[in-house]
Amino acid sequence: MSGPSSATAWRHKRWARLRDMLGADTDVKTLNDESAPQTQPAKHPRSVVSGSAPELPTESAPHPPLPPSAPPANVASQLDDLVHLHIAFIQGMVTFSSFGRPLEFITDPVLDGSFVRWHIQSGEPCNSGKSSLDTRKSRNIPFLEYQNWLTVSYIFLTSSGAGADDEVTEYRQGLIAQILEELDRLEDLKEWEWERQATGHSESSGASGESRFTVNTERHLDAQWTSWTAPVTPVYAYFIVSTTSNLLLGMSRKATGVVMGGLRSTIRLTLEYVRAPGSLLPEDHRLLRQLARDPRTVLNALDLDPHVTTYNCCPDCFALYALADIVPRTCTERAAPESLPCGAKLSRRRKIGPDVMSIPVRKYLHQSLKHWLGRMLCRTEIETWLKKRRWNGGRATMPMTDAFDGIALQSLHGPEPGKAYLDGPLHEMRLVFALSADGFNPYQMKEAKHSVTSTAVYMICLNLPENLRYLPENLYLAGVIPGPTKPSTSQINHFLRLVMDELLDFWNPGVYYSQTALRPQGCLVRAALVPLVADLLAARQLSGLGPHNHARVLCSVCTTPADGVENTDPATFEPRDLEKHRADAKVWLDARTTFEREKLFQSTGVRYSELLRLPYWNPFLYTVVDTMHNLYLGILQRHIRVIWGISVDVEDGDASGNMVGTAPERPSDANMAAGVDLLLTATTVKLRTAGKAVLYHLCLDRGIRRAGTVSQLVKNLAAWRKKEGIHVEQYPAASVGANPDLQSELTPDYGKDDSAEIRSAEKTLQGPKASTALVRRRHDVLQTMCKVRGIECEDSTRKEVLSERLRAWLDVRRLELSLQQMTIGDEREQEATSLSPSSADPENATQRDEDPTVPRHRHDQEAIGRDTLSAYMEDRCRMQLPSWMNAPPVAFGTKQHGKLSADQWRALCIVNLPVTLIRTWSFQEERRVKMLENFLDVVEVVETFGLLEIGEKQIAAAEVLMRRYLEGVKDLYKGMKIQPNHHLALHIGIFLRLFGPVHSWRAFVFERFNFYLQSINTNMTFGELEMTFMMHSCRAANFQPFLRSPIVQQYMQDFSQQLQASDKKDRRGMRLDAVLRSAGEHVAASAELQGEPFKTSRPAPLGDPEYKALLQRLSYDDGNIYVDEDEFYARRPAGRLPLPRSATRCSSLLVSGVSYKPWSRSLGDSNAMFRHPILGSNSHAGRIEQIFLHTRGAATGEDNIETFLVVKRLQPLNRFDAGLDPYRRYPTVGGRLYYSAYDDALFVIRGGDLVSHFASTSMEHLV
Repeated sequence: MSGPSSATAWRHKRWARLRDMLGADTDVKTLNDESAPQTQPAKHPRSVVSGSAPELPTESAPHPPLPPSAPPANVASQLDDLVHLHIAFIQGMVTFSSFGRPLEFITDPVLDGSFVRWHIQSGEPCNSGKSSLDTRKSRNIPFLEYQNWLTVSYIFLTSSGAGADDEVTEYRQGLIAQILEELDRLEDLKEWEWERQATGHSESSGASGESRFTVNTERHLDAQWTSWTAPVTPVYAYFIVSTTSNLLLGMSRKATGVVMGGLRSTIRLTLEYVRAPGSLLPEDHRLLRQLARDPRTVLNALDLDPHVTTYNCCPDCFALYALADIVPRTCTERAAPESLPCGAKLSRRRKIGPDVMSIPVRKYLHQSLKHWLGRMLCRTEIETWLKKRRWNGGRATMPMTDAFDGIALQSLHGPEPGKAYLDGPLHEMRLVFALSADGFNPYQMKEAKHSVTSTAVYMICLNLPENLRYLPENLYLAGVIPGPTKPSTSQINHFLRLVMDELLDFWNPGVYYSQTALRPQGCLVRAALVPLVADLLAARQLSGLGPHNHARVLCSVCTTPADGVENTDPATFEPRDLEKHRADAKVWLDARTTFEREKLFQSTGVRYSELLRLPYWNPFLYTVVDTMHNLYLGILQRHIRVIWGISVDVEDGDASGNMVGTAPERPSDANMAAGVDLLLTATTVKLRTAGKAVLYHLCLDRGIRRAGTVSQLVKNLAAWRKKEGIHVEQYPAASVGANPDLQSELTPDYGKDDSAEIRSAEKTLQGPKASTALVRRRHDVLQTMCKVRGIECEDSTRKEVLSERLRAWLDVRRLELSLQQMTIGDEREQEATSLSPSSADPENATQRDEDPTVPRHRHDQEAIGRDTLSAYMEDRCRMQLPSWMNAPPVAFGTKQHGKLSADQWRALCIVNLPVTLIRTWSFQEERRVKMLENFLDVVEVVETFGLLEIGEKQIAAAEVLMRRYLEGVKDLYKGMKIQPNHHLALHIGIFLRLFGPVHSWRAFVFERFNFYLQSINTNMTFGELEMTFMMHSCRAANFQPFLRSPIVQQYMQDFSQQLQASDKKDRRGMRLDAVLRSAGEHVAASAELQGEPFKTSRPAPLGDPEYKALLQRLSYDDGNIYVDEDEFYARRPAGRLPLPRSATRCSSLLVSGVSYKPWSRSLGDSNAMFRHPILGSNSHAGRIEQIFLHTRGAATGEDNIETFLVVKRLQPLNRFDAGLDPYRRYPTVGGRLYYSAYDDALFVIRGGDLVSHFASTSMEHLV
């Protein structure tokens, strides 16, 4: 039995001491009445009740700890106890700040007239009088427990203050005032509920300000440090430093304690130095006493803990039981109404001190969405964006820049009949969220590989701009599901139900917040969950659809079956029926047994999902195809690694013979001849009986696509017959398996070895799922089946081998029996023999496969061999990339570099490979050129789909290119299967029209947050590490706004700068796309671009070329108002202003989140595409020579301070050389060649003239 953690022991020791000091004279009515009904065991409720009882530090206590009856002897201990009592009060107030359930009184408010308030000074027990609550009603228990605890605390504080220190008395009086105020608030709640019931208002009233769900946000507003006075400044700074060390810098609690001790010693020594030669003053001692010694005390004082509800989570079925209720010893959850209970143990015994306690095996913490949003609304910069109206008249805005420009959110119907959701009243706030869930290895992939998983459930608010939307402190973490396994199939619904309960409250009637940063009077907030953003497996599980390999649900958008995956014509795709889906899900939910549910799922591919409780949610249109997994980790990676193949051991091949897995061994000549006869004479039903090996080689011999299942091979052969005009005589369509006579021929006589298990295995062998189900039979059964058929089975003990031999025997036998039903003349046999390729040489083929010294044909080799890899490495080493690009490895095809990230696949396929392949492949044979063009098609698709701003024209063009790419893959690589990812990519255009550019709804942010959770220090114990993930990440998120507040930046400037410098987050690649660029766009709208001067820079005169170029640039926008400084002072022309020569040199300029630098500082960051009025509207490639900050006068008398860049243009090719440039054949993705020289002329440009960086690759070694 494991011992308690130090945190648990510390907590129990503290609360035990306070309870032991409780006096027996406290006259307060309690709720532990033996006549009160016992609460029945229950899992988490269907609706969220924000007014549940506060959670205790102990595992079993139902309310906050009772206060001590008498103070300890010394002042420090008295203050310490008051602090902990104050913390308990805050925790209780936080938990009870939102009350969602109506109260039940002992009398009827309609009949009993006006409400009678209870006052604690009256001497009457709490909850007394005609307006008291019914103690037998469970919905009243949280309210009464909280009121009772406040009453006990008040009596203790007012009866134990005699003779105390002045500081202690002051603290006690302040706490008493707060408790009285909270008791008055509880009576206000009771009176409001009494009046509501007396006037007959419905419980579901949704009027603004009258929502059943009210969240008091006053404490969050009071916690914001708007000003620091002299006495508290050192304390606040002490709190900031210690909390930063613990939460953001990854220091353990013990290490943070050491830092805090050092800070306290430093402050004490500083005070002693200032007061010397005298002693410390009383206010000095008061300051030192306020410096907490334990990091946990600081965290409590800053109020960083999230509002969470703790559940006991079943380790087997993941059912949830609220710890506030009575939890059974074993799980009572049933997979179906008539299934057996789960029965897993929910608790284990643990010794803590002298006590043996029962604690949950697994805990799950669920963060309240209501309270998380309440904290967010108390931040001015957040509410500024949340209150922005997003209604565009119900129409899509072209070009689209964000999710609200798409048609999905604009056309979403609201809770009011006939009115759009976004077209709400001005005094209401309408929010839209996106949901995601993703599993990750909590051991950072250092242990157990992928065999253990924790699962996080996230939501992001789409109303925020991208620079705020994806920050960790603005991401809602609903909870981390405990591992080591992940919820399977419908088990995820246990956790979704908690989120849906709150979302339904937000939808109607809404949640009322008592006060926000910009609305002191409060506001009503409604929220909707629309897009579901996750990888393919998680998205299907969350939405209730079967996996992509299910025969009925290959696609979540259309009804294309699994054997229709190679259909690339969107015009033939039939959309799914939402009403039928909801009906199928309801039937599945109502099924009484697991067997019924499995049969229903097999026939429909639909399970029930808690998301369907949202009346507006559409699983087909709102389950988006995530482009990160589909395009970068799916299509691009598969094209390079699988379709082409990579090998450093062989020369470049043409990949025409590549296929997934091993090609079937070529059957005998007799079987192939029989297969040819079936191809020429039999129906498609008969043709299926030839077996996959014969069908595969029939396709191979005729140059037909040979990838896919037997059904797909038969389709390909049937299409070939139709194309060649071969007429097929119609034989009866009955299959071999359906003919009783032939069926008996396939089943041998087992004699005494016959058994029920043998007969069942025979059915499996001859059934449609033999390839996967037969191998699960017992080894001795498979051996018996082989022996009776005369199949060799003694040389192998693997069931996979025996299963494969049995299926091969069955294919051959079925083919023989099929041929026996036909009359095949000598003439047909000769025709079949003549049609069989003479070049087929199975013996040589086998020899090549078995002997590695036999040279392989070029079509069997990988397309990216040593030649292409060598050229890639040369170009990679000569390529200059901007610093924000996440470059792929130098040798990406070798094993030592492992897997590439999605961002690295993007950079490799978008930037590096086009440079290398265009210069090497575009001059090779015709097939190689076609392979290049096919690859560049998908590259252009990926780039178009990833645009930050996109319109209908770009979407339609990309859809055409994607279809052309897939047709090219089918034609060029006949052994490669079209995957579900390829089919789903044909639907990405739909989601672009629905939700705008993909940066609004892709999964990069969730993958980054998974990595952040992995980096948190834990005890590596499942059931506990997930709680650490939850609490640490939420505390850090709640702490970040403190650090960014202006008051902290003002008083702790050096600390803030050092903290920012120590931030090692990778801000390259897609993170920049998602956050920094959007930040730049929003900042640029309100502030001028300003360069960062060198630390030692001083104003200095510009050179003559730079000065003349500056005059030239200003003349285009400002007219000829500025003249040469010397000329002005010599002639003083009227209406003109002198242009100063002095300027301050800068090290960089930030434009839309991207850093541009002079070439002397960074070659990659200096290569820029720019525009200049004198050069026309086209963009030009050049190099940044310098950046300077210039100040000039204006006609209004004010000074204009602006940053300029000095650039040189790369020399373009002349007309003859441009005609030889292979890169210009592919203008969208290929780029172009320039001479390796720059024009002598200098151009001065503004920051707004910059277009982008470009990747520069030197080709001088090829000349």
